[in-house]
Amino acid sequence: MKRTYIILGIVAVVLVAVLLVTFLVFNPKPSALPAGNSSNPFASSSESQTVASTSSPLLPVTLKDGSTAVVPNFITKNQPPTANALVGYQVDNTAPDSYQTIYFTSGSYFLITLNSEPLGEHRTEAENALRSELGLSDAQLCNLNIGVFTPGFASEQYAGENLGL
Repeated sequence: MKRTYIILGIVAVVLVAVLLVTFLVFNPKPSALPAGNSSNPFASSSESQTVASTSSPLLPVTLKDGSTAVVPNFITKNQPPTANALVGYQVDNTAPDSYQTIYFTSGSYFLITLNSEPLGEHRTEAENALRSELGLSDAQLCNLNIGVFTPGFASEQYAGENLGL
C-alpha cells in the first residue's frame, strides 16, 4: 500500500512539473536583462543576455518585480544526468524524502516540492537551503518567482495549493 502512495506521489510530482513547464512555455516571462545595468555582469552596453553560460560562476535570476539578482551558478555543479532547461536544474542538495528544489531557466522559476510531513519543518529546511545556496537577502528571496507545492500522498489537505515560503 505504501508503494502505491509513493508511485502516486511520483506521478503527481511529474504531473506538476509537466504542467509548470507547459505554463512557462506558453506564458514565458521576459527574462532579458536591461542593457547597461551596472549590477549585471552579463549584459554589455549594446545588448542584453537572458541566461548565463553554464561555465560562468554566476547566474542572473529575474525576480518578480523585474529586477535581477546575481547568484552562484548552481547549474554547473551536482546535477543529475537528466537535468536540463526543460526538466529543470536541482538547486541544492535536497533531501528527496523531505523536499526537492528545482530551477527552470525559462521565467527564472523555482519549484519546491514538499514530499512528506511535517510540511512546515520541510518548508523551513527548503527555504534555509535555498537562502544558503543563492546567498540572497530575505527580501530578494521573497521576490523570487517561486512555487511551493505538495503532492497528495504527502498531504491531501494541501495538495495542489501554492504554500509559498
